[in-house]
Amino acid sequence: MTRKTNRWFALAAVALLGPLAACGELDVTNPNAPERERAFSDPATIVASAAGTMKTWMNTKYAYSPSLTLAAMADHTSFSWNNFNSRYYSSYGVDCANRCAWVNSTSTQLGQQVEPYWYGMYSLLSSANDALFAIRKSSSPPDLGAQKDAVETISQMAQGIAHAFIALNYDQGFVVKEDTDVLALQLQPRGAIRDAAMTMLEAAYTLANTKTFSTGATWFGVPTGPVYTSKQLAKAIRTMQAELLAHYPRNSEENAQVNWGQVLTYASQGVSSAVNAPAFNFEAYQDQNGDFFTGYHRWANDYTTVRVDTRVARLFATNQIDPWPGGNGNPQPNAGIYGLDRRVGDGCFGPEDDYLGNGGCKATPNSGTDFAWSPLAIFIPGRGSFHQSNMGYVREHCLSAYYDDCPTGEGPIPVYSKVFNDLLWAEALLRTNGSATLAAEKINNSRVGKGGLPALTGGEGTQALLRALIYEQEVGLYETAPAPYFNRRRYTSSAQVVLPEAYNRMWPDTPRQMPVPAKDLQLLRAEIYSFGGPTNPGGAAPSVNPLVGNVKNVREIWAEIEKQQKQTSRRRR
Repeated sequence: MTRKTNRWFALAAVALLGPLAACGELDVTNPNAPERERAFSDPATIVASAAGTMKTWMNTKYAYSPSLTLAAMADHTSFSWNNFNSRYYSSYGVDCANRCAWVNSTSTQLGQQVEPYWYGMYSLLSSANDALFAIRKSSSPPDLGAQKDAVETISQMAQGIAHAFIALNYDQGFVVKEDTDVLALQLQPRGAIRDAAMTMLEAAYTLANTKTFSTGATWFGVPTGPVYTSKQLAKAIRTMQAELLAHYPRNSEENAQVNWGQVLTYASQGVSSAVNAPAFNFEAYQDQNGDFFTGYHRWANDYTTVRVDTRVARLFATNQIDPWPGGNGNPQPNAGIYGLDRRVGDGCFGPEDDYLGNGGCKATPNSGTDFAWSPLAIFIPGRGSFHQSNMGYVREHCLSAYYDDCPTGEGPIPVYSKVFNDLLWAEALLRTNGSATLAAEKINNSRVGKGGLPALTGGEGTQALLRALIYEQEVGLYETAPAPYFNRRRYTSSAQVVLPEAYNRMWPDTPRQMPVPAKDLQLLRAEIYSFGGPTNPGGAAPSVNPLVGNVKNVREIWAEIEKQQKQTSRRRR
């Protein structure tokens, strides 16, 4: 692909075209220029461009930063190491009285956490639009043969995914399609980005639901990943649409405004439904070379480095005191608020006592499937005892490349599980006064199936069913970052009122969304702003805007971020 073509689709450059083109500071390429046609005339290039969107999506969604930072800010995972600036953003009473605002700046590494999702998603969008332009707008479309339907559908799906993830994380962004006039681009509010994403995903659903094809063998993992049929993709897209609507709210007030009837429609056709194809778990595959790579699962499953926050641990074992009690810490887990959860069991883990020097007990027939206990407090005490916890998460421990039974780090990467969709389905039923019996059935699929807890009947009442559902979101979906952050913010009032359906609030002053990264705001000659912190827990805080002249496209910036993340030590610091 030519550099000029890349630059045309790169958002960092695209965002500047309106205000700066007249200044002659950019090498702007005409979108109708012949080189664009030539660049996308090669079928292999277009197939690779489309397939690459899935890798970029997975590697961005589960990158160390900010997925681990957000999980710590949601008091879901816990660690006091400042990798990914997680200590800074998840502490209280240290750098800030409660939580600190996003430091949206190019002059300090504290500003790095608002960048990866932005540049990763717009890099993904660039590739998707490349393929869609070639198929739909080129005067000489490449001959993709039998792969055309799959390439077009995946590219359309990726276009929707990129906008959906921007809408879930940022307060505003750009809507960029394959035929967008970039000279007319303007920042749009997150609601407009969400609505555009829904339209794009609906177009992808129509393609997937009306065509017959299968994805390539390496599109969801290298060298061989899962292969999905068009009908399976259609179901995954429905789950994506349900997720976007349900996880979009920044607080409980917005959560009440969600079109839960539409969430119900989408979830009932999602990956756990029987519509069009059998229920299935939508996954990718992490290989030992890290082509598809989940930094989140590499750290979150290593209980020598990351622990389960005591806010969550106290739900599945009532003797896990929140916050951490100090002294000898929290003991080997007992039964939780709903009884003994098989995902926790007796807390023992590993082939021997003191496995990996963590002081725990050798696994027994009563050990849990997802969580493990250690008597050791592993974090630096001076960074706040509230970071400490005696519980770790080990369900996807093979992805950590740290344990003796699976040291290569290969394995399935969870993306949209049947449980994930079931819980969206159940919540939509409860919030629309739908069948409580069916909602209980959907919650029981994980509560009873994996947890071994007493079955719900539907007669418990809406609030009790919501509490049981939230328990499953916390415990049964522990692996699905950044969903814990999305759920925490939407269950909490902007006025910090503790809701009866929430186990506890998001910590005061925690940012509820991200600003456009300072790097792009500077290029746009726009005012730099942020969210969170003591002075602005829910709104924007503008500040002085220095000017810079160096322009990199989103693919170049994302490549730098990805390189930095791979070089980051997996160990504490």
